[in-house]
Amino acid sequence: MNTNTDLVRLSTASRALAACHDLGEIKRIRDQAEAIRQYVKAHQLGQTAQNEAADIKLRAERRAGELLKQTDRNKGAAVKRGDIVSPRLSEIGVTKKQSERWQVEAEVPEPEFERYVAETKAAGEELTSRGLLQLNAAGRGE
Repeated sequence: MNTNTDLVRLSTASRALAACHDLGEIKRIRDQAEAIRQYVKAHQLGQTAQNEAADIKLRAERRAGELLKQTDRNKGAAVKRGDIVSPRLSEIGVTKKQSERWQVEAEVPEPEFERYVAETKAAGEELTSRGLLQLNAAGRGE
């Protein structure tokens, strides 16, 4: 993998996610990144490549969590509020458990998230949602 190209790709994906207000699109990005991560892992293409896909996946989950926290609890119909469109979770293939997890992931302060990503990658360990959730639990003293 080319480090400069990877950084540009990650930066581009991060900016696109930050600007995105469509939960369905964020979910598609997340699902694509997860599919790539699983492919890389299954074909043993290396931890670095796996973590690049996991990085995008985690950023998408955090962005979805941010948007889910901003929206009113949907009572069964799609809601449009400003630029934020909030469809029912089932319409975009998100379970209640995923919604809850992504909102917890979004609670991790940005500097802590970036540190977790950088340290995990530097150690050659696997970047996971579970690790991020554990970081949040540790930060809350659980």
